[in-house]
Amino acid sequence: MSRLSCIYEDGRGIRDVNFQLYAGELLVLTGPVASGKSSILNALFGIVPASFQEILWNGKEVPNLFTLFKAPTVSCCLKSSHLLNGTIRENLTLGRNISDIECWKALQSACMEREVKEWPGGLDTLTGENGIMLSGGQKQRLLFARMLLEHPSLYFLDDATSALDRITAEKLNFNLKQRIIQDNAAAVFISNSEVVKAAADRELCISQGA
Repeated sequence: MSRLSCIYEDGRGIRDVNFQLYAGELLVLTGPVASGKSSILNALFGIVPASFQEILWNGKEVPNLFTLFKAPTVSCCLKSSHLLNGTIRENLTLGRNISDIECWKALQSACMEREVKEWPGGLDTLTGENGIMLSGGQKQRLLFARMLLEHPSLYFLDDATSALDRITAEKLNFNLKQRIIQDNAAAVFISNSEVVKAAADRELCISQGA
């Protein structure tokens, strides 16, 4: 990708960001607060207007962001990701035909299987509106599990382990890395966490107004 830009009305944003991503790779985007890290994802997903010079996917030019950065090519675990006012199962499947076995496997990869099995309701445990009945760490792990129920070519994560202790975060990062190697996929992780940086193959620092 070359010269990705996203400028807000107040002049903030990102300018001329360039990066490459390879199969089997975990790339972490770092940088100061308000440097525009999350704006990169917002631009790619069309949440905010963006411009770019060129995007190549497997060597072929992508003329429109919307043809690439959407399901089933992409799966996300973002700060803005929402949980339904429903059960654990409903929040994992989102109405899709996904078996309980697959749900438990995803929860295991998110270090949440044992916890949910100890709850009286199990997969039928209610989360409340946007996970209000869960802790911050439980919500992040549930969103992580939901992401892993997909097998896309690209994973995007935005501070997806910020509420987790170091050991749990390391396990999730390891499981993500194993998944992208297994599927010949790739992941972009926005984070300033030293744990995430340690798991990454490469680090790209986004400077203020880059």
